[in-house]
Amino acid sequence: MSRPVLLTPPTDLPVSATECKDHAVVDHDADDLLIETYIRAATDHLDGLRGVLSRCIMSQTWAVEVDKSPFVSGIPDVSAVSVDGIDPADVTIKPVAVGTSIEFPGASLPAKVNITAGFGNASDVPWGLKVAIMQMVRRMYDDRAGVEEAAQGQIMESLIAQYRWAQV
Repeated sequence: MSRPVLLTPPTDLPVSATECKDHAVVDHDADDLLIETYIRAATDHLDGLRGVLSRCIMSQTWAVEVDKSPFVSGIPDVSAVSVDGIDPADVTIKPVAVGTSIEFPGASLPAKVNITAGFGNASDVPWGLKVAIMQMVRRMYDDRAGVEEAAQGQIMESLIAQYRWAQV
């Protein structure tokens, strides 16, 4: 299996600027662009196969080249798979301890496989991850000088720990 390549990034963010402003008690619109930038930075830090969670938060599509079927993608929360020349109804997707087992009989190999994964849209993202992102945004907003608060980091780590994907 080749290294996954992001084809379609998420179209939305897991939290809105309004939610982050409410969390950080910001009652003006002057910093909306800055807050959205911080949301993107926090999300990028956590999200995707290269983020610290090693999993997709929002729905996104990744492409991989595979040379056997079935194969284990190493990607959790797979919701859809497409392979050129294979009817999606003939593709078997099964969660396993190390990601997702994907079987597509009848494909000529190697094949390019498109894998869609993630919790879904913003309303499907677990609240622990949303709060972790809001905490990160608030920390960035409150501390633009860059002084790290260890306690805030520990809170964020405890919020995301259960969602971090680690292959065994």
